[in-house]
Amino acid sequence: MLELEDAGARPDLAPYAEILSTTKTFKELSPLPLRDALVENRVAFPHVRVADTFGRLRQIGALRHRQFVQAQGKRYSSAVSVPCCLLEAPDFSSVNIYAVDSLGITAAMRVGPVLGSEHPRAEHFQATARVLCIDPERP
Repeated sequence: MLELEDAGARPDLAPYAEILSTTKTFKELSPLPLRDALVENRVAFPHVRVADTFGRLRQIGALRHRQFVQAQGKRYSSAVSVPCCLLEAPDFSSVNIYAVDSLGITAAMRVGPVLGSEHPRAEHFQATARVLCIDPERP
């Protein structure tokens, strides 16, 4: 367990000093499981939604395809056979949130588990979780 007084000896935690000063230990923080926390609140965030249908995922996939494949020329392969749609296998086991305006989806973000990820930067994400004393096995 990382005690508050230990945080001063950890330069990697300096950006989190304010957060750390509000609690005695990291273990006392009990955030909601991610799937419980990521819910729509159309009053507070009227433009943010949670993708709840394949149609919405397909729209997110079209946005990603335009951004990454068409505009940046990246060679991503899609997990679906829908033309001009970039969806990856983790999209179907993660929570996808997106922002909308009068023209449609303007931004999207996939939030998924750290462990068991096939993401090429999975080791980096796991190392970051360890530095922040976040248990990657926590639901």
